[in-house]
Amino acid sequence: MIVYDNDHLAYWERSKKNALKNLQANPKVAVIYSNKAAFFNKEIPFVGGIIRFFGTAKIHESGELGDQR
Repeated sequence: MIVYDNDHLAYWERSKKNALKNLQANPKVAVIYSNKAAFFNKEIPFVGGIIRFFGTAKIHESGELGDQR
């Protein structure tokens, strides 16, 4: 998962298994990020929490974005 631009996240599904099938059946997604490494590292003050992103996935198998893989 990467930040693609100010409005989009990007994910490259390489396994071509259930994740792709699930997105084709229902493109509604929730991405949850938690910085556990900072939480468990006692040398770094934990200033985080959980970030949640909600949206609708769009699959690019060909075209300008799909051909970049």
